[in-house]
Amino acid sequence: MRQNLIRFFFGVLFTPVAILLHECGHYMTAAALGLAPHLHFAYTTANYPGTPYTIGLVTAAGPTATALMVIAGFFWLWQLRHDRLQAPVTPTEWFATFLVLCAARWLRGSISVLHGEPNDEARLSASVGFPQWLLPYLLAPVALAVLIAAVRLHPRGSRLVPFGSAVLGICFGVVLWLKVIGPRLLP
Repeated sequence: MRQNLIRFFFGVLFTPVAILLHECGHYMTAAALGLAPHLHFAYTTANYPGTPYTIGLVTAAGPTATALMVIAGFFWLWQLRHDRLQAPVTPTEWFATFLVLCAARWLRGSISVLHGEPNDEARLSASVGFPQWLLPYLLAPVALAVLIAAVRLHPRGSRLVPFGSAVLGICFGVVLWLKVIGPRLLP
């Protein structure tokens, strides 16, 4: 029970960090291009000169930051767990797991495109001339495969409750950051 509460609270704390790292990807790219960016709690604004290339670079930077977190987390988790699948999961391994869980953004993104809410991936897809739905739909099966592989790196028989508490913490962290804390810290 205590371990599940720790996973829940870590999910609440980790989620704003992951959101900010994603936004920092946009921010740092816009700053490097001299666009005078402003970091908000859930988005980044910048003075765009209007070139598709610049817009594409800044748009791609956030998903790239997320992809780097997912890739690093997965390979780190695999390196730590591949030869000890039935051993108890350490806090370090759970940290790597939380990095992998950032891939859930791609699942959510494929659903939000259906409802007419374009995300970075949809905008990026459109900016290179593809339908808005293409990149989100291509990333969804990748996310699903990575998430399933990460779950399978945890001991059989003790996956549902630990992952349930972690995902619940992440969901609570998203709401807490987007609705309460984020708008007050980074309006």
